[in-house]
Parts: sequence; C-alpha cells; structure tokens
Amino acid sequence: MSSDRLKEVYNSPRWRGPTRTNVLRRAGGQCQAVVHNLFGEDVRCPVMDKKYGGKESLTVNHKDPYGPDPYDEGELEALCRHHHGIVDGGRATRGAW
Repeated sequence: MSSDRLKEVYNSPRWRGPTRTNVLRRAGGQCQAVVHNLFGEDVRCPVMDKKYGGKESLTVNHKDPYGPDPYDEGELEALCRHHHGIVDGGRATRGAW
C-alpha cells in the first residue's frame, strides 16, 4: 500500500481503533498467512499478537493495495511482520534509500 497515498488513513483514529481491532479479532489474534509444509498440508502461521498472548504486534495488510476503500475490512488481513514483508515485497522498502 502506498504510504504516501494512505498516510492520513494510517494516522486516523478510525484505522488505529475499530478497523485494526476488528481485523485482529476476526483473525483470533493470529497471523493469517498460510504456508504449505513438506507434507503438502496447509499450515497457518503460529505468530500471535501481544494482546492475544503473543510476542509481537501483528500488522494489518491491504490485500488490494489500490482498492477504493482502505477501511474495507473484507480486504484487510492480519499478518506478522515477517509475512507482511513477504507480501509487500518491494513496496516494504520503497523510499527507504
């Protein structure tokens, strides 16, 4: 998600309050990334948010970074920092230089 485009969204009370809280609650406080193990089984990432007994704060990812409504909870998912970085790819470090 373009941080320039959504700077106001990320700093808004709506994002920091109900939107983020609802997405984390829906995910049960657990990262929603699913990976395939060596046996071909789908395994959900075990990382939990601090508020749910985990050791890190989960992030909220936009599935469609250019969607029309940045608050659409159906287009948001809870991810650990590791998986959010994988999903963001080049966007995660854009502007870091």
